Order: sequence, then C-alpha cells, then structure tokens
Amino acid sequence: MSENSPVNLNTSLSSLAMLSLRMSDGEDYLDYLYGFVIEALNQIKAPTFDAAKVHEVIKLEFGLRIPIATLVIYLKRLKTKKLIEMTPDGHQFRAVNLPTSSISGDRSAASGRISEALYALKEYAKTNHALDWSDEHTAGALTEFVREYSIAFVRHSEFRSPLPDPGPETASEHFVVSSFIRNSAESLTPVFESIKTLVESHILANALLCPDLKNKGTGYNGVVFVLDTRLLLKAFDLESMIDTESTRVLLDTIRRLKGVLCVLTETKDEIRSVLSGIRRGLQQGGARGPVVEELRKRGRGVADVILAESNLETNLKQLGVTTLSSPGYDQSTYRFQIDEAGLRAELEEELGYDLGKAADHDVHVVRSIFAFRRGRNVSRIEDAGHVFLTTNAALSRAAFSQQREENSGWVFSAVITDFHLSHLTWLKSPMESGDLSKTELLSNCYAAMHPPKKVWRSYLAEVDRLKCEGRFTEQDHEVLRLSLNAPEALMDVTRGEIDGITESNLREILSRIERNYAEEKQREIDRLQIEKERANEDLLQANRTNQQQEALLAEAVSHAEKLRQDKINQAAKLKELQERDDATSERETQRKEKVERLANLLATIAFVVAGLAFVVLGTISLFSNSNTLLAVPFVILGVLNLGTGFSGLLVKRYVRDWVAGKLSKFMSTDQ
Repeated sequence: MSENSPVNLNTSLSSLAMLSLRMSDGEDYLDYLYGFVIEALNQIKAPTFDAAKVHEVIKLEFGLRIPIATLVIYLKRLKTKKLIEMTPDGHQFRAVNLPTSSISGDRSAASGRISEALYALKEYAKTNHALDWSDEHTAGALTEFVREYSIAFVRHSEFRSPLPDPGPETASEHFVVSSFIRNSAESLTPVFESIKTLVESHILANALLCPDLKNKGTGYNGVVFVLDTRLLLKAFDLESMIDTESTRVLLDTIRRLKGVLCVLTETKDEIRSVLSGIRRGLQQGGARGPVVEELRKRGRGVADVILAESNLETNLKQLGVTTLSSPGYDQSTYRFQIDEAGLRAELEEELGYDLGKAADHDVHVVRSIFAFRRGRNVSRIEDAGHVFLTTNAALSRAAFSQQREENSGWVFSAVITDFHLSHLTWLKSPMESGDLSKTELLSNCYAAMHPPKKVWRSYLAEVDRLKCEGRFTEQDHEVLRLSLNAPEALMDVTRGEIDGITESNLREILSRIERNYAEEKQREIDRLQIEKERANEDLLQANRTNQQQEALLAEAVSHAEKLRQDKINQAAKLKELQERDDATSERETQRKEKVERLANLLATIAFVVAGLAFVVLGTISLFSNSNTLLAVPFVILGVLNLGTGFSGLLVKRYVRDWVAGKLSKFMSTDQ
C-alpha cells in the first residue's frame, strides 16, 4: 500500500460516514446526496456549471467519487425543486434559489468518530502486531477494508467504490483490521459502531453508483432464492455462532421482504450425504472440514450431527424453506441450458485447481436457475425470478462471467453470495435491518481469522516437507496439522501472508500451540481447582447447615419432649384434681345424706311428739272443764293432726331444715 496517497483518506472516510447519518430523511438513496451537492454548488463561483464540475468539487472537498451519471439525475431533481435551472443552451445549470449549506455539523461529528477509530486501529496494530503504521497507512488499511463491501454483479457506472483506491492491499493489513474490528466488538467499544457506520455508508454508496437508480424497490416479492448446502449448514447452527446468527438474520429479512426460500431435492440429498460423512468421520476418527472444526471448538460432537441429520425436514420447516424440484432435461428446457462443461472450466480457472465431484451439484443448480428463468434477461434482482444463493464466491464470479459471454446486454447474475445479498437486502430496508449489517460485518471478520485455502495448503505442504526432512518430530507434525488452534496461530503469526510460512514461523506456531495447550490445560486445572474449592466450600457450608439443622432438630426434639412431659404432668394434675373433686363430691354427698338422715330422724321424732302433744291437748280440752273456746281450736288441731298430720308435718319440715342447717355448719367447720 502506498504511504503517500494523493487524497486525504481520513476526509474520504469521514465523508462516507456522513451518508448514513441522514438515513431516515430521504425518500430514496439519491436524497443522501443533498448535503454534498448543495455544499459543492455553494463552492462553485462560476455562473454556470454541469454535473462534471459538481463531480470534481465533491471529489476535492469530500474525497468521494460520485458517478457523473448519478449527479446528472440528481441535478435534474434539484431543477424540479426550482433550486437550479438550465441555461438556454440546455447544457449547463445555474443556481436560482440555492439554500446555504448545513453540512458542517454532520461533517464535524463524522470526522471526530473516524479519527477516533483510526487512532484506535493504529494503536492496536502497534500493540498487538508490532506494526508501526503511519496515519496515512492506517487510513489506507481501513479504506481498503471498507472497499471490500462493494456489491458485485449490479450495474456500476464508473467506479467500484466512491472511496479512492489507496493502493494494493496486503493480506496482513486485512487480517489486522479484521482482528481489530472483532476485538472492538467483543470489548463493546464505541469504535465498533463507527466502523459499522462506515460499512453501512459504503453499502449505501453502492446504490449511488447505479446511474438508473430511482428508489429503494419493493422488496423481493415473487423472487425464489434457492439455497445451497453450506448456507443451510450454517443456518442449522453447525458452524460458528456468528455465522448462524448472520445467516438466520438474512433468511428472516428475505422472508420479511416477501422473498421465497427453497432448496432443491438434490441439495437435500447432498446435505444428508455431507452430514452422514461428518458423522462417520467423527465416529471413526479423521473427520476434517470447517463444520468439524467449529463443532469441536464449541465442544459439540457427533450427537449434534445425528440430530441435524434426523431433523432435516423439521429444521427446514422452521427456517421457512420449502422443497423445489429441479427442471428436467427435456424439450421444454433445452433451449435455456448453459454450457455446464464451460461453467465447470470457468470455476476451475477461478479457483486455480481441478475440481472433483463436489462441483457437480453446484453446476447442476446453476443450470436449473437458467432453466427456471427460461431465457429471460433481467437487470434487477426484483425481476430475476430465481436466484441461487450460495457461500461460494468463486462460483458466483464464474457463473456471472459465463453469463456475460452467452448473453448480450446487462443481466443480473444467476448466482449471488450471501455476502452480497446481505448488502442488497439491507439496502431494501436499512432502518428495519440494522442487525444484518452488524452480523455480516462480524461474520466476515471472524472468517478473516481463518487462513484462506491457498495459505492453509501451503502451510500443510511446508509442515510435511519439514517433517520428511527430520526437522519436526512425528508428534510436532501431528500437532501442527491437527490442532484446533493451528489455523488461528498461523494467521496470527503470518497475518495471512504465504511468504510468512517459514521454518522459524512454523516453530513459533508450534510454540504458541504448545503454550496455548499448556495455558488451556492450566486453565482447566485452575477451573477444576476452583470447582474443587467451590465444592469444598459448598460441602463445608452444607456441613454447617447440617449441623445447624441438627441443632435445631435437637432443640425441637427437646422442646417436643418438654411439651410432652408438661402434657403428662398437666394430665396427672388434672387427674389428681379430678380425683380430689370426686372425693370431695363423694364426701359432700355422704355429708348431705348423713345430715338428711339425722334431720329426718329428728323431724320424725318432732312430728310424733307434736302429734301426740296435739292429741293430748285436744283430749284434755274435750274432757276437762276448761274454757270451751280454748278447747275448740285444740280439738280441731288435734283432729287435723290425727287425720292429716298437718301440724306434725310443719313441725317436721321446720325441724328438719333447722337441724340440717346446723349440722351442715358443724360438719363444714369440723372438716
């Protein structure tokens, strides 16, 4: 990368970031140009101007290259709003009601955020990779990283990106920037949001590069997206978590935009075959590949693969994916066939090596897409009818290249990668799909941490060579080839540069793997020690709790025994009181009976005595010479006593009551 770029890349990046600051203001993407164009028109001092002049001012002032054709469209819009007008010759414009520029606030805010991000990137490169980048070099590395977010296979007018070309990028720079962004996301720093804003703005800028742009479109209504095997494996959560999240967010957004998700019958068969092969490899040993690597990193295994294999139809249904039969090779489709051998050759040229049977399926699916389209040439994805959605960028480029050779005019590619569709989909609904750009950015940064196939093959070849020459032991050879940490260690040491695959660096990689293994082992020991200490503490706490519970239980038993004894004592006292009451009651009864007997006896004696007395008195009164008036009452009383015992009964009752009362008092006092 050139250290002396003629353009201030910091200015370009800051200007690019401004695009998404007004994302919700415009009716379509052309409205994002308003601030840039108005500022440019205010700076043009000539009485007349054209789109080329506006292009130059924006390039010099903001460091962005906006296609002249796009500016022609926007100047016509400003003419309709009566801010400018055409000159009489019809070739130039002049300002008639030009508003003052108000972009300085956004410009200052964007510049501050980008400067902060560039400073953090420069410090990260120095601290973590011993790279002393200049300010210009740092801005160039970030610029080239952002330029990668250009949408391929849409009609660009003049440029691949509105950002200036900073010069050739190196793999090491891309690795450092990706590592920095991933680290920023994990540490939740504001810098990550600034870079996400840059990426979103660049995706927006892709729309501005299309000269026939009119609006954001109506979505994917009626477009059938045929999904490939690798994409579905990611959606099944068989690779990294960020890949799963990114893929599922993309599929959800496609459905929300009325797109249709399908999988060919042949692709389902391939998925079953791939999962079956992974399952056998894990069971028998020797399993390889990205799925296996990610499963092992996440501590998962053969059970997850078996579940994915047995639940294939259920998983597809949950993702909203239906099954589509591929068109046959018959008279109704032969006119729309492609040169399958030519596509395979194009793909092999793209990859740089011969393909085996693995490519047969992809070539067949591409052929099916052309058959579904039935010869229609379409320039927009909304009119494409059928599109093959894949993770294979080489297949996408090869299919587009052959498509351009066999068709005149512009056509939208039959094959599009999930990377580019994520950008197009985000353009359809940027306000509703904010997570899509974030997950896609993180997924790409995660992928950058893994060596490209070319680098990995060179690494394995060098490891094998040094082992054959006796420079590495059998154990070292196995560690370098099979360790799960080897790919990341390779990237960290070489930063993705093939020239960095040297014996000294391989020994550094081996040393790092061994250190990582020792550190992981120590971490595991520490973890087990912590768990042991925690278990011992839990045991001590359980013992203390048990002792407390036993003490409480003993106290409860003692209390219960005390209550039981108190109850027994109380029952004994109650029994004693009852017995005493019974004895008292019995004595009282006996006393009353005794008093009653004595009273009755005395009363009876009194009754007899009284009766005899009245009889005697009556008899004397009758037969004596006493007063007759005195004798008569005695006679009557005597008769009554003789006949009814009247007076005797009164005497008896009185005597009995008196005697009973006296005896009761006497007996009570005696007791």
